[in-house]
Amino acid sequence: MPRSLPSQCFQESLFAIAIAFFAACSAASAHEYSLHILHAFCSDVNCRDGQSTYAGLVSDSSANLYGTTQSGGANGGGTVFELHRTPDGKRWSYQVLHDFCAKAHCRDGAIVEGPLVVDQAGALYGMTNIGGRRPGGLIFKLIPSANGTIWTYQVLADICPEAGNNCQNLSQANFGLTYAGASTGAMYDGTSPLYGTSRLGGLGLYGAVFRTSPRPANAKWSIDVIHSFCFQSGCVDGGFPAANVVVDEAGNLFGTATWGGANGGGTLFELQKKHHTRVQTILYNFCSQMNCTDGEAPTAVTEGLAGNLIGAASTDPNSCAFAYRCDLLFQFAAGTDWSEQIIHQFCKRPDCRDGTQPVGVLATPSGSLYGASIYGGGHDADENGKGGGTIFRLDSSFDVLRRFCRRPNCADGEYPNSAILVDAVGNIFGTTQTGGPNGAGEVFELTP
Repeated sequence: MPRSLPSQCFQESLFAIAIAFFAACSAASAHEYSLHILHAFCSDVNCRDGQSTYAGLVSDSSANLYGTTQSGGANGGGTVFELHRTPDGKRWSYQVLHDFCAKAHCRDGAIVEGPLVVDQAGALYGMTNIGGRRPGGLIFKLIPSANGTIWTYQVLADICPEAGNNCQNLSQANFGLTYAGASTGAMYDGTSPLYGTSRLGGLGLYGAVFRTSPRPANAKWSIDVIHSFCFQSGCVDGGFPAANVVVDEAGNLFGTATWGGANGGGTLFELQKKHHTRVQTILYNFCSQMNCTDGEAPTAVTEGLAGNLIGAASTDPNSCAFAYRCDLLFQFAAGTDWSEQIIHQFCKRPDCRDGTQPVGVLATPSGSLYGASIYGGGHDADENGKGGGTIFRLDSSFDVLRRFCRRPNCADGEYPNSAILVDAVGNIFGTTQTGGPNGAGEVFELTP
């Protein structure tokens, strides 16, 4: 908390903060991108095209886009969809590749929240939250025909289908899958292990990191828990991960836990590959500074230049009440001490113009960072009155590239709550969970 100041100094300090705040907002407004809605969900009767996207988009080597919806489709359990440019390059064509819950009791799964994975042959991999042989979800693969017109759905593994398979009751494993090389943009090779996290379950019941990989001469894949959280006294290893891990070229895993650690504010951890086991090292304990000004409850991290880890966190309300700052972006320089650097702080207001609750930070090869915030932006036409969210870029300065909910009824979309894609020329692709022309979410493109 700030010290008491004489009245004049206090007023001058507030004035200086206000000037800096509005100057930053003005600068951030200078480069807003144009919005192009590539597909507005619920355009078909009974939402046969799906509705409510939660996961981000992925692309293949031909720049086709793939994603999922949580609900809608032919059976109400959500969809996997594809968007590709028409031959004239002026429009995008939308196609549903799979409707979940096509089998009795949703044995083929339903509801996808994490992103898909694309392999070198163009096949897609993902996870469902529910369904399968038990209600805990499953891991699936979609295989395209030679001309890409027919897609075959295959269940690779049921999450914890029976006792004794080392699943350890994984629960809420809804952050998708990843692999070594994903952060560089390389396609998945189709045979290496895929990794994921669950928010609950594991030996300590506070979440786990798991690996799934093909079994020799077996159509089904194995699932193995490689770390259970809160399995140490005092939960110093953390608990409740809220995002997937990052896999480096050597196969080491990096990630965050939103709770626990030495200070109770979560951890940044590494699971280092040691022969056939994984050894956890806590690289940083959040909430190590007074009033958690260094952040707590961190979300996903991504790998930037030189192996640095970049992500988002929130700070204690007591530490941001004076300067109206709460959410932040952090960077950890790779090395022996893994020192933290706060690279941007968002303002703390009901509808912060630069964004509130940042998610899905993306690092480009040039070193620029792109991301989305679920709320904020200044256009509080959304039903929550918190703003419809923002898309931002951070390099030498912080710029808001788009503020959603500027149209009546948020017809331009609201709540971009997942990672975004940036192509080679700087166009940005993403989804909003709701809003859009039909109120059921959209796929959008932002162009400079």
